[in-house]
Amino acid sequence: MFVATIRFPAVPEERVQSFLDWFTWSNDVLAGTAGLRQRRLLRGAEDSFAALVEHESAETFAQMHHTEEATRIQARLATILDERPQAATFDVAAELVPYSCHCCD
Repeated sequence: MFVATIRFPAVPEERVQSFLDWFTWSNDVLAGTAGLRQRRLLRGAEDSFAALVEHESAETFAQMHHTEEATRIQARLATILDERPQAATFDVAAELVPYSCHCCD
């Protein structure tokens, strides 16, 4: 699995709702994208935001960014934020195995 973390620049207070709406809309636009497993928006202190994006591979992540949908998403985001977000990417090295209780099996 491949993971990207995206740190968004400060979102002006008067644009926070537009930003939240953008993220929901962009999830709808990207639904069904090959290789995309999950996109989550994280909210930190003082309305700082980051996203966690999970993909099957680095290749499917890169392919997503070359689509018409990704171009539309980035164009709409540029009307909300004054700076571009910064991404860091990772290959998953280890995963947590879910705990299973044997008393109920």
